[in-house]
Amino acid sequence: MPRVELSEDIIEDAFEKVILKFQEKLKEKGKMSLCSTHECLGLINEEHNELIEAVRSNSPEEFEEEMTDVGVCVILSLASKYAGGLDW
Repeated sequence: MPRVELSEDIIEDAFEKVILKFQEKLKEKGKMSLCSTHECLGLINEEHNELIEAVRSNSPEEFEEEMTDVGVCVILSLASKYAGGLDW
């Protein structure tokens, strides 16, 4: 399949999906930072492994869900860094 140009609406939809899931996770688990770069990497790695399984299963729904989860983990990791909550 050839690459296609991403419209502003598509890009906004992708950001919105990640932001909504991020907000759900904050409500569920609270607004506490991660503690270390190792914790950040561990969460991202766990979601990455689930993404690999979603790709192997050829499920577009699972792929989208796991990509969203990776995005959530990246945002949480960056927010934790910006808050000064990471032990280097």
